Amino acid sequence: MTIIKRLLMAAIWLVCLYNLVVPLPGLSHTVFLVAMAVFAAMHGIMVLLFSKVLQLDTKGKLDIFFFGSIAASERRDALMKAQSLKK
Repeated sequence: MTIIKRLLMAAIWLVCLYNLVVPLPGLSHTVFLVAMAVFAAMHGIMVLLFSKVLQLDTKGKLDIFFFGSIAASERRDALMKAQSLKK
């Protein structure tokens, strides 16, 4: 299920980026510009908030920036599992 969520998020980012190069017709151009701005701001804030807690490297920061809460929950689960194995 996670791969489907990641593919859908990647598709949304690709449409938003495509819209920058080739503007979509009508109101959809504006909608995707606003969506891209909201995604960039929201995911940027997530990177700032989670970078210390989840011990993120550069790859992890990019992963959370592009895939948001999908990647953050995967990394959180992996960190929780690793900490439970240490005990």
